[in-house]
Amino acid sequence: FLFAAMSILEPLYEVCIVRMQEWNAANPKLFQLELGEIASKYRSNIQYFIYKSIILRNLYGVDIMVEATEIAKLRLFLKMVAVVEVDKRADNMGLDPLPDIDFNIRCGNTLVGYATEKQLYDDLMQGDMFARQEFEQKIQDRLVVVSAAYELFRQVQLTGADDRVEYAKAKKDLRQHLADLNELLNRHMFTAAIGSGNEEDYAEFLSSHQPFHWLAEYYNIIHGNGGFDVVIGNPPYVEYNKKDPQTKKAISDCYRISGYKTESCGNLYAFVLERCKTITKNESYIGMIVPLSGHSTERMAPLVNNFYKTYGLRLHLNLSADAHPQKLFEGVKFRLCIFFVSNAHNGHFSTKYTRWYAEEREFLFKKINYVEDDGYSYGNVIAKIPSLLFLSIAEKIRKEPVLFYNQGNSFCLYNDAPINWMRAHTFTPYFVSERDGLIVSRHLKKLYFSTKEEAEIGCAIINSSLYFQWWLNHSSCYNLNSSEIFSFRLKADKDVSKRLCSLNRELEKDLLQKSRRRVYVYKTTGRVEYDEFYMKLSKPIIDEIDKVLAKHYGFTDEELDFIINYDIKYRMGDELNAND
Repeated sequence: FLFAAMSILEPLYEVCIVRMQEWNAANPKLFQLELGEIASKYRSNIQYFIYKSIILRNLYGVDIMVEATEIAKLRLFLKMVAVVEVDKRADNMGLDPLPDIDFNIRCGNTLVGYATEKQLYDDLMQGDMFARQEFEQKIQDRLVVVSAAYELFRQVQLTGADDRVEYAKAKKDLRQHLADLNELLNRHMFTAAIGSGNEEDYAEFLSSHQPFHWLAEYYNIIHGNGGFDVVIGNPPYVEYNKKDPQTKKAISDCYRISGYKTESCGNLYAFVLERCKTITKNESYIGMIVPLSGHSTERMAPLVNNFYKTYGLRLHLNLSADAHPQKLFEGVKFRLCIFFVSNAHNGHFSTKYTRWYAEEREFLFKKINYVEDDGYSYGNVIAKIPSLLFLSIAEKIRKEPVLFYNQGNSFCLYNDAPINWMRAHTFTPYFVSERDGLIVSRHLKKLYFSTKEEAEIGCAIINSSLYFQWWLNHSSCYNLNSSEIFSFRLKADKDVSKRLCSLNRELEKDLLQKSRRRVYVYKTTGRVEYDEFYMKLSKPIIDEIDKVLAKHYGFTDEELDFIINYDIKYRMGDELNAND
């Protein structure tokens, strides 16, 4: 991410330098200091100066793994070395010293530590008032010293790095001041978290928690700048309380987070997003690659309400990253979202749930279409909006009474793991699992109704392309959950109900006729024999269901066409070209 950021900043630096030179030529008093830094100091070409300036002035990074930080620094250094022009006759072969970015790119736990002065002082509210005031003053004095030491060290590199004695002293002073400040903060955090303990307990705390105090490490930015201007990244998608099969430990067994409004979300990426909000200035930009579920499930409501909905600008690029049909990253079977949020602008934009074939990957981002959705959300779910037509369709559905209640003695079975089609039916399909002894697939769930006719109506609606689109745009696109069933609304009159019952019976008969008996041996469950169904072969009947629903809701011809043909290339696959 830092490497990509440098590539974006490079042409901006070039344009700024050219403009400064033009203004300076017209008025020599303009930009004397900035252009003088280039003319008098840098022996290498201008490209080297630009890279060095970006690395020292603009790029910062934090990772919990030492190896990751070292790789990041190495890649940045190689980028610089690649543009150096060697002069064998000059001192040091004409090479400028590489910048020292040990204090820009740091190793530590993003989630554990004091991010701001407010967090620190809120933690000091307990205890003796005079002792607290004395500690606050001590911390404040150390912060000022560290800030001055860091600024001196950076200036020495930019303007006087040839003086190795001055450089070494500036680095040593900064390292010592920072270590002293971190020791104070670590001791205080240890006492606040543990209460008391010996030196062994303290060492264990530091090893397991790896506290990183943004306030100390980047004081000039957090305090002086009000926070970072831009934060980008790809946070870990790791369950906080889930035990690792090998170590038998969860992240929460290794270290504990404190004070996070998103803690109930239970995943590290939610905590990272909340921390990002804490360390950025008011008019900043945050961009991340996170699971689609982060704004599409009730579990993530605290993240939606305390993060996404607090920004004036919200832009979501929703991507399929499972194997249907292609993954975004090799080896990563997650449905992902790339989002940007900011309070510097206003507007809410979204994309459809985007899927693609391998040959389309090259054009994936060029074909993305954003829809301004006016902040449309359904409860705690931020919907994926494929078109303004969907907003009109959704509004007509939301005016109806609730359809499903899950009550009664009659039931249907629905598949809770849809991909391109929903499947629900009143019959029980053939299924035998030798190892588990199951006679019904664990992916078939029961939904109860008062009468068999109501169950048939429910099946027809769930099987419709309209409902598939409703689910796709209001869910994480992974499982069909009860909350997504109960959110759908319809109150069918007698004629509509009769027609839906008839079409559902016709659909079930067609599904059974076109099904095939399959045998598969799974690594985990062994031999399974089952009936496989092909919903796309019954699309003409499903289309008739959608026409009945369209008439009931009052959809326009354009809206009906949008529903019936939605994502048809991926839903139908080879069947679409069967007559070619």
